[in-house]
Amino acid sequence: MDIFKTSNGIVDEIIFSDAISKLNLEGKDVLIYSRLLSFGRITNINAINKIIDLLIEHIGPNGTLIIPTYTLNSYYEKKFDIINSKIMSGVLGEVASKNKKFSRTIHPVYSNAIFGYNKEYYLKQNASTCFGEGSFFDLFTKKENSLVLMAGLNFNGPTLYHYYDQKYNAKGRFVKDFNMHMILNNFSFDMVFNSYVKDKDFYKNKMNCLARFDSLANELGLINSISIGDNYIHFISEKNFHQLYRAVLEIDQEYFLLSSKELWDTYYMKNNFNCMHGKNDPIKTAMVRRYLNSNKLK
Repeated sequence: MDIFKTSNGIVDEIIFSDAISKLNLEGKDVLIYSRLLSFGRITNINAINKIIDLLIEHIGPNGTLIIPTYTLNSYYEKKFDIINSKIMSGVLGEVASKNKKFSRTIHPVYSNAIFGYNKEYYLKQNASTCFGEGSFFDLFTKKENSLVLMAGLNFNGPTLYHYYDQKYNAKGRFVKDFNMHMILNNFSFDMVFNSYVKDKDFYKNKMNCLARFDSLANELGLINSISIGDNYIHFISEKNFHQLYRAVLEIDQEYFLLSSKELWDTYYMKNNFNCMHGKNDPIKTAMVRRYLNSNKLK
């Protein structure tokens, strides 16, 4: 089956499967953030289901596949409807939410479609917090074999890093409560949940931008990339992502994690993942190396 039509020709299921075989997904808890149109034109809906089937095949019987089904508009609409709220984390999440092989966690904003060995573990996701104790992100970080895939996008895609922001008290954010009306098929109720939100004064003229973080992860050999069609799948272990993010929060949050709108636009919106590669301050890079050598996650 043809999956993508790209500027480099057709990517069929054999080419795609061969590429993801290099990710070593077997037995892993795999969280995949995606921007599939970056790879080329998707041939049809069956191609998206084939991508999901191939990912399931490659994680094996002891692996878990996690596909975000985030409903970000719930923050503003103050309502989550498991059937009708718009999924805003990509077409992969839209399709997975309708796939009977998957179960969907319940959360007003950050729900996930889950398949595999640890499904029941993730279905215990605490709906009353986005990034706090018992949140999906908290559960994910507690698994030894957790792997983050960025399919056709870069480090600005994984919402996971906001869990690290809250865990390590990142500057410029605070915990805020939200009221939500939940509609779960024929059952509805009101609830309160919390999230770790931006301080608008702190973020004036600043953008969340992980371009320099991307450069750092590349220089330190913590991230790998596999070419498919017109883009890449980047992958990093949760442990390495976590450790490196904690390091840069400690050393210089503003340098590694914030930027001007222009750099954010180049890195995230235009998806130029390597725009800062080789351009980091070597003194700051050396400080991160020393931190990583002397501080290990427990």
